[in-house]
Amino acid sequence: NTGIAQMGAIGFLLQNSPTIGAALDVLIRHCDSIAPGWDFKLQVEGDEGTLTVTETLPMAPLRGFAHEVTLATLDNQTRALHGPGSLPIRRIEVPFPPPPHASEYGSFFHDVPVSFDRPVAKVVFDSALLQAKVRFADPATLQLAEKFCAELILLDSPEGGLVSQVRRLL
Repeated sequence: NTGIAQMGAIGFLLQNSPTIGAALDVLIRHCDSIAPGWDFKLQVEGDEGTLTVTETLPMAPLRGFAHEVTLATLDNQTRALHGPGSLPIRRIEVPFPPPPHASEYGSFFHDVPVSFDRPVAKVVFDSALLQAKVRFADPATLQLAEKFCAELILLDSPEGGLVSQVRRLL
């Protein structure tokens, strides 16, 4: 149930990005702030895009749960930005064995095939999704959101920001 509103100012920036690809770029640029336990990478080859989601902090013994929450959040937020209709997701890969509730993944991930026991988590999709327009995006609001997020990043500089301090302690 994690939606864009729960992402604060960065969610506002996502919501006003012109395309899904631009929103994904925001997610990747700001992943340290909004998902400090994860690293997101995007690769595009021809008509296929792959978003790789890698742990930056060990998630065991909650690895399956942590991946489910992160992937479901990505799915939920992308659907909110994209609007009604299906997303062209080809497959999902996860780095853990099938959990006892694996049969529920069909409804959880909208019948997208899920492969278990992979090296890292991946969402493989039709790269045309990156060009899809974000519903209700506003260029003027985008500029305000970018400025505000840039100021927030300065507050969380590598030397003294909360995320940096927590990473050093861990």
